[in-house]
Amino acid sequence: MSKSFDLDYDDDDRQHYYRQYGKDHPERSRAAVGFLRRTRLLNLVLIGVACLFLLWLLRGSREKSVDWHKFAYSLYATDTHSLCNALLIFESLKRLGSKADRVLIVPQEWDTTVHSATDRDSQLLKIAQDKYKVTLYPVQLLGENGATTPGTLNAESSWDTSITKLVAFDLVYYDRVLALDSDMTVLRNLDHLFLLPQADIAMPRAYWYLP
Repeated sequence: MSKSFDLDYDDDDRQHYYRQYGKDHPERSRAAVGFLRRTRLLNLVLIGVACLFLLWLLRGSREKSVDWHKFAYSLYATDTHSLCNALLIFESLKRLGSKADRVLIVPQEWDTTVHSATDRDSQLLKIAQDKYKVTLYPVQLLGENGATTPGTLNAESSWDTSITKLVAFDLVYYDRVLALDSDMTVLRNLDHLFLLPQADIAMPRAYWYLP
């Protein structure tokens, strides 16, 4: 028969009962359980921090062994407007600390000699080379009917010349090329995309639709 307490029993009687029947005091039991829970939680936190630190070390050692000159960001410009947008993206890549090379596909008619204060194309190309370390890749622009001519400061090129972006497939001296469009905004470093598993090509169905 279990023994019950009434109001006349003091703490000494209760402690004697718990020792006699092999039970611990409820408050001590709760304290012990609370201590074990806190200890277990602390151990889990320490293990999590250790795992994150180990992953950080492994990632750092992996990136140090990467030859970033084997990778490149590719953009193309067909007129002054798209050239200006391309420079904005190169500025973002530099500011965000991207390590891969930067290549700009441009019309072969353009050059980096600034002939006058209004020679905006040459001025922007010089900025791309000197400030953002961009490699220029002159080509004959492509259109729906084959080779075509570029637009200028006063005349935009047609959408047909956007086919020129496919020239990025000519950059075969790189292991991987990330081809970007100039009508986009880069919000964070994208270098991790070069380290994804091997694939022949990867792309969304359309830039406005991601399944």
